[in-house]
Order: sequence, then structure tokens, then C-alpha cells
Amino acid sequence: MILLALFIASCHNDLDKVRVEIKEKIPLAITRDFISLYSDSGRVVLQIEGSLREDYSDIEFYSEMPEGIKLTFFDANKRVMAKLTANYALIKGGGMWIKDSVKMESAKNGTLITQSLYWNSEKQEISTVDAVEIRQQNKVIFGQGLKAKQDFSEFTILVVVGTFPITDK
Repeated sequence: MILLALFIASCHNDLDKVRVEIKEKIPLAITRDFISLYSDSGRVVLQIEGSLREDYSDIEFYSEMPEGIKLTFFDANKRVMAKLTANYALIKGGGMWIKDSVKMESAKNGTLITQSLYWNSEKQEISTVDAVEIRQQNKVIFGQGLKAKQDFSEFTILVVVGTFPITDK
């Protein structure tokens, strides 16, 4: 009986001493060489491609694409409206944070170059507060900040820094 009492008493742990901290985030799923298609009313409107996707669940679910991403936006007739590439992306909630060498090529408005971009999938808009460069057929526009339709068919530069014509020489 005394041995049983000693055994039970010896199984007591101080919770502060037993506390375990997880310092490294561990993905729930890892996907390599992926292509995801998004549709609206049965029509493909967006294709997302990447070499690595890591899915996590913290307070809410999110996905990281740490090795780069390519988005292709389509119109109702399956024509490519715009292509976006970057070296990193994070999908969380109703949007995607895209950063590191962001380049968006539009069939209508030329090429957007910036360091980071937020894509709001619900509003179908892209935006940034960073410096932007827009290369069009006959000019280059420099500015700070941008709001645009997700296919870059319409855009507004928040602060235009300069517009420079491109001449052939």
C-alpha cells in the first residue's frame, strides 16, 4: 500500500516544466508541380501553377508557394487576358499576397512590374502600395501604388512619378 502511494505521488509533473514549444511550422500537405483551375459558371477563369505548394492550418487555413507561382487569367471565350509571375505567394482568406519580382503581362495594357501585389479574389482586383513600372508599346509609366482589375484591363496608379516615351533608335 505504501508503494502504491509513492508510485502515485511520483507521477506528478509541473506543467510549466513540461511545456513544449513548436518553433518550426509543419505543413499539413505538400504538393509538387501543381496546376489548379478555378471556374465560374462552368468556365475556367483562372489557372494557378507552381512547383511547390505547402498547406498550413494555424488559426485559419493558408497556403504558401515559396518557389514561385504563375497565374493565368482567362475571359469568357477562354482567351488569355493576363499572366502573372512571382517568386512567392501566400493564399489566405479571400486573397493572395504575391511578392518578389512580380510581373504581370496584359493583352490590353502592357506589362506591370512591382515587388509585391495583393489579389482580392472576391472583388477581382489587384493592388499594391509599392513602386510600379508599366511598360506599354510606346511609353513607360513609373508610379507609387496601384489599383486594377484582376486581369489588368483597367488600372489606376495612385501617384504617377513619371511617364517616358519609348523611341526607336
